[in-house]
Amino acid sequence: MIRTAKPSRKEQILDVAFTVIARHGFRKTSIEDVARAAYISRQGMYLYFKNKEDLFRQCIHMKLDRALASSSKALLSENAPLEEKLLDAFQEWFGKHAGLFHMETSDIIEQSRAVMGDTIDRYRRLFRKRLVETIRKSSSKKINPELVNEVVQMLFACGFGWKLELTNPGEFRKRMKAAISICMRNL
Repeated sequence: MIRTAKPSRKEQILDVAFTVIARHGFRKTSIEDVARAAYISRQGMYLYFKNKEDLFRQCIHMKLDRALASSSKALLSENAPLEEKLLDAFQEWFGKHAGLFHMETSDIIEQSRAVMGDTIDRYRRLFRKRLVETIRKSSSKKINPELVNEVVQMLFACGFGWKLELTNPGEFRKRMKAAISICMRNL
């Protein structure tokens, strides 16, 4: 996603927090760790966030908002072929985070559910819905809606798994491109 405005200081801190938490997990990351990485005092952190849970909640919200906006923009690209739209959308949703998370930080998912409730699931459903709509609109022939949903679920599962497994966004893009190509043959 191309950002034209310089991120606010709070957004900068949230970006740093995301990286630190992704590397070390929620439990092992302290407010002090984020403050140090963001070049701000611990007291300064509390001007922006009530506590670590508030920092985490705002961090996840910001990342989800950005991912949904940038993936939606990719899906709405008028001149791109369908497979390229899908690839760009998955790159925005998952791929740019490939290599950032570590399998040992599985507490992030647990903490996300505890702090965010069903917010993450709502964003995921909205992303998948936009994928389905894009595929349906792109075809001149009648496509079985159940098949489209299955293809989207499969691609989503690949993207989620590879985000955690792969070491860089380039490798993610390569694998996702192959998965999209294979899945789209059936449509």
